[in-house]
Amino acid sequence: MKEMLKTTALFIDADNGRRSRTEADRLVLEYEQSGLRRKAFCQRHGIALHTLDYYRRQRRIGLRASSGC
Repeated sequence: MKEMLKTTALFIDADNGRRSRTEADRLVLEYEQSGLRRKAFCQRHGIALHTLDYYRRQRRIGLRASSGC
């Protein structure tokens, strides 16, 4: 069984240091509901601003693809 490291309500796979798509989506939803600016949210959660931006882009692309647009 893989070891998981807990970080701000997200789990990162200890083998490759990456979040799952589900965890990245959860982080984006948490950001959207927080009312915080991107920089403040990232500082509070210990993630890089470009990481949040990447997750948001990937989520938008995924939602567009699943809706058939």
